[in-house]
Amino acid sequence: MAKADSNSTPSARDWRAFAETLPVGADREAWRAELDRIRRDKLSSRELVKIFKQRVKQDRLLLQSAPVTAEEQAQLERDLQWSRKQAEHHNRLISNPQKRRESQRQRQLHAILWLWQQHAGDPKITDSDEPAKLYLQAATRVVFGKAVSVSTAKDIIRRYRHRNFTAGTLRGEGAMSIDDSKIFVIAADGTVRR
Repeated sequence: MAKADSNSTPSARDWRAFAETLPVGADREAWRAELDRIRRDKLSSRELVKIFKQRVKQDRLLLQSAPVTAEEQAQLERDLQWSRKQAEHHNRLISNPQKRRESQRQRQLHAILWLWQQHAGDPKITDSDEPAKLYLQAATRVVFGKAVSVSTAKDIIRRYRHRNFTAGTLRGEGAMSIDDSKIFVIAADGTVRR
């Protein structure tokens, strides 16, 4: 895909083409708002290092002082390891501008597909023009200013499915369910309160 200006404002025609790819009954305004948020997402590698280091710190604190079940402990430990690896990864990207731009683009592509997955199910890979591929093409036109080709869309979906990656994790949203009676507040001084 040729580079396009991701800061440019999408045209009304681009938004209409995107809306036409959404599943029947979809809340078009909610999808548009989320896609616009993805388009404007400009978190730097430095900011992401801070976010992931904060998650590591919070996970450690919860593991040390909060009463959690074995299942919750295992989830926190997995999140701790994942967050630590993400912090290291983004720390390495700070010194490499080209890789940093590629990483930003990958985050946005995965966020686009995560949005589809949350509202329309798992994106499929076939040789025909499946709805997920048409959606991805229209969404990349809105986000990047230029649509990906059908073959590129298929490859992106294949990589997304292979990684089973979610953008929610990048935004700090966890998939862990926690009993409300086990919610703790971590104060700025590091103390844990119920």
